Amino acid sequence: MKIEDSLDDGGAEDIWVASLLEKYNLRATFYITIDYVNQDGYLNWDQIKDLDKRGHTIGSHTISHPMDLKKLYDDQLYIEIQNSKEMLETVLGHKINTFCYPRGRMDSRVKEAVIKAGYLTARGTGKPGIINVKDKFYLPGTIHIYQRKEYGKQSILEFAKDTIDRVKEKNGYCNIWGHSNEV
Repeated sequence: MKIEDSLDDGGAEDIWVASLLEKYNLRATFYITIDYVNQDGYLNWDQIKDLDKRGHTIGSHTISHPMDLKKLYDDQLYIEIQNSKEMLETVLGHKINTFCYPRGRMDSRVKEAVIKAGYLTARGTGKPGIINVKDKFYLPGTIHIYQRKEYGKQSILEFAKDTIDRVKEKNGYCNIWGHSNEV
């Protein structure tokens, strides 16, 4: 069984979420969008370095968070995927191994660019509730920390409890993901 937490975009509230997780000895992956760094409502480089030093994983979420990576030309795709990795590695001084597809949109060409860039895993948003990992380059976003229509009549808490119970029962995978302003 594997349960992971991840937050997208690098919102300023990530610091508060990280502190909350640490209170329970938990860590998360924070996927950073480079163009958002130092902008109002987002983390700055010192905060990103601090999260990294505190034992959280830093991942790439592209340079500019394009609407759909599938619609980019190859050179644009390279910049978004490869350059974002290199920028984070330069700032943090170590390899960045995980990537998150903006809005979960990807295809085989995008996935191949992620692999070629040297990432070891990538997360999508996928259909909530998926607990089986079929592809380490499209790890499912199992539980979105936001009330979604896919949860039906269940609240987010009921959906999360039922999903985590299934993960435990079937020795599955769960990624609890979202944006820090949704917590």
